[in-house]
Amino acid sequence: MQAVPGVLLAEVRDRYGVVAEHAEPVGGGTASKLWRLDSNPPVVIRLSQSGPAERIANRSDYRLPEQQWSYSVAAEFAGKVPEVIAPLVASDGEAAFVWHGRPITVWPFVMGASLDRRNSVELRRAAHLLARCCAETGGSWLLLIGTRLNGAR
Repeated sequence: MQAVPGVLLAEVRDRYGVVAEHAEPVGGGTASKLWRLDSNPPVVIRLSQSGPAERIANRSDYRLPEQQWSYSVAAEFAGKVPEVIAPLVASDGEAAFVWHGRPITVWPFVMGASLDRRNSVELRRAAHLLARCCAETGGSWLLLIGTRLNGAR
């Protein structure tokens, strides 16, 4: 995987206050590029939907408003369930910004492994976590989803 361009590191520093000299690729992203920064504390930069720009432009779920909406859901869940991680919020109050036509987010780095979708024990644990998220938010996530489905922002 390619290195993080210095101009992107500078943009992350300016927007999020994250100072890093180096980044290393992180595996596990299926539709994104991920890099762990040597910042203190360590964070991960997520470059959404890597691939041809034409393909990305035709996918509404990878546009900035849809990305920002999904991060607001993550933040809602993170406020109620400790295992859920929310993205960092930039100095402009947003969790995502566009860089070279693709949404970028910055997340706290958490040591772990990707979900093994063939492992029934892991799948059950993931299902229980999702159920807890739904229960702990008291249905407010339904309002978020309903608002999104109705096209409101």
